[in-house]
This record gives sequence, C-alpha cells and structure tokens, in this order.
Amino acid sequence: MPVAAPGPAVHALELPRGLVESVACILDDAVDQLAILAEMAARADQDRWQNGDPTASSSHAARLRRRSSAASVASLGGSVNNGSKKLKSAHSAGGGAAGASDADHTKTAHERNVLQQLLSKSVAELRDGHVTSLVRAVDEERAKRNLLHNTLDREKEATAHLRDLQRQLSDEQRTLDRERKDRDMVIQQLREAIQEIQALTASEQKYLKREMRAHESALKQQYAYQEAQLAATKAHLERHLAMEGKVHAGVVDFLTRQRQVLERQIQDWLGRHEEDTEAKAAEIEALKAARAADVDRFEELVAKYEELERQVDEDRARRDREAEERRQQRALERRVRAARKIQLWWRGFHMADRKGTSGSKRSAGKKKGGSASPKKKSAKKK
Repeated sequence: MPVAAPGPAVHALELPRGLVESVACILDDAVDQLAILAEMAARADQDRWQNGDPTASSSHAARLRRRSSAASVASLGGSVNNGSKKLKSAHSAGGGAAGASDADHTKTAHERNVLQQLLSKSVAELRDGHVTSLVRAVDEERAKRNLLHNTLDREKEATAHLRDLQRQLSDEQRTLDRERKDRDMVIQQLREAIQEIQALTASEQKYLKREMRAHESALKQQYAYQEAQLAATKAHLERHLAMEGKVHAGVVDFLTRQRQVLERQIQDWLGRHEEDTEAKAAEIEALKAARAADVDRFEELVAKYEELERQVDEDRARRDREAEERRQQRALERRVRAARKIQLWWRGFHMADRKGTSGSKRSAGKKKGGSASPKKKSAKKK
C-alpha cells in the first residue's frame, strides 16, 4: 500500500477552554471588521467608477477578480500584531480611498484578504487546539524580514564600497588634474624653449650667412692662388715634357743602334757557340774513351792491390804467429829459470837446515871441549 506523505507539523496549544473561546471571538470580530472594510472599499470604488474616475475602474475590476479567486491564494503572511496594524492602515486607507493610487489600493486589498483568510483559518485551528497556520505565517514573515535585513546589509556594504570607489575616483581625478597641469606647464616651457631656439636660430642663421660669405671669399682667394700655382706648374711640366720627348727620341735612336750592334754580336756568338759546342763534343768523346781506358787500368790496379793486401795480411799473420811463438818461448824460459832458482833456494834451505842441526851438536861438544878454531869460523862464514 502506498505510504501517505507527511503533512505539516501541528503546533498544539494548551490553553484553558474559556481563554481559547475569548481569543476566537476576538479573531472573529477582527474578521468581521475586515469584511466590513472590504465592503466599504468596494462601495467606494463602485461610486468612483460610476462617477467616471478611471483609476476606480481598474481597482474595482481587480477587487472583483480577487473575490472570485480568494479561495486559491497560495501564501499566507503576517502575524496577529501585524494584522491589527494592517487593519488600522486598511481602515485609514478606506477612509481616504479617493486620494490613493491604484497600486496602493491593490496592495492594501490583497493584504486585507490574506489577513482575513489567515484569521479565519486561525480561528478554526484555535478551536481545534492548534495554531499551525498562524505559526507558519509568523515564520514566513520572520524569514522575509531577515531577508530584508540581509538585503539592507548588502546594500550598506555596496554603499560603502561605492563610497570607496568614488573616493578613489576623486583621488584619481585629482591626480589626473595635477598631471594635466604638470603636462600643460611642461608644454608651456617647451613652447617658450622653442621660441627661444627659433630666436637664437634666426640670429645664428645671420651669423652663419656672414661667416659663410667670409669663408667663401677666403676660399675664392685661396683657389685663385692655387690655380695660378697650378698654371705655373703646368707650364713647367709642359717644358719638362718637351725636353723629355727630345731625350726619349735620342734614347730611342741610341737603343736602336745598340740593338743592331747587339744583333750582330748575337750572330757572332751563335757561330762561336756552334763551333765551341762541336769542339767540346769532340773533347767529351775523347774524355769518354780516356775514361774507359782509365776504368780498365783502375780495375787492374784494384786487382793488384787486393793481391798485395792479401799478401800483406798473410805476412802480418805469419809475423804475429812468430812473435807469439817467441813470446811463449821467452815465457817458458822465464818459468824454467824461476823453477831452477826455486829448486836452488830449496836445496840451500835444506842444506842450511842440516848444517844447523849438526852445528848445534858441535856447539854442545865445544862447550865440553873448548871453542872452535878461527879457521873453521871463517870457513863457516864463507
């Protein structure tokens, strides 16, 4: 089974029954007064419409449309206190409806109808023991008031930001004005400087014209002097050129004769060259033949030299062998003599040793029998 959607929260009201009836009666009285005000406003609009007031026709038609669609109003607003205030304002508006505008009449009528419906519904709910519609209307009004406060706060912030921007704009404007003044001052100074420069330029132009004229005159004199010098140099060079032409002609004549002489000498030298060439060729042939003979003689002498060198080498080797043999012979003889001397020394040593032994024996006998004779001593010494 489908589940029903939850309905709006019900605000129960715990009040004594007598107090509830008193409040309900007060609210019924307020609803009746609102209905009376609506009838009075409708009659006033009808009278004005009948009298030909164009503003009354539109408000009367709007009021008729609101009456036909009063049951289909979507939102309810306002509290009981606001309802009483709106009731008073609606009453005052009903008394002076002839001077109000169409928009004010429409707004007042709409608020009166909404308040009338809210009070009627609140009376019915109050008798049922709750005030849900009234609480919802109060909450909606509080939300609208908070939204209005937020809007006012944002408006204040925007106003402060706008003031800051205006102050910055004024500062920027003052800065631009100051810069424009400085720029105008600089432009004025530049104009004055340009005027001074133009004045100085005019005087300088006059001075330059005079200077250029003087310089031109000096240059003319200098160029005239240089032209005279160049004319004199030209005449001197022409004379020198004529003299050089004569010298050149003489040199050409001399060189022509010299060339002829040299050509004859060349012919003579060519003949001599041919003769000398033939003679030298014959000498070369003779030298070649002599060289061939000398080469043969040289080869023969080389062979003889090699033979003699071989004989000399053999003779030197033979003499070296003989010298080596003689050296070995002398060494052998020296060794033989040395061996003989050693043998003689060895024999003498043994003989002396023997004599010493026999002498010791004799000395022992002499001690017993007397000393030896002088002849024997001299013989021993010998």
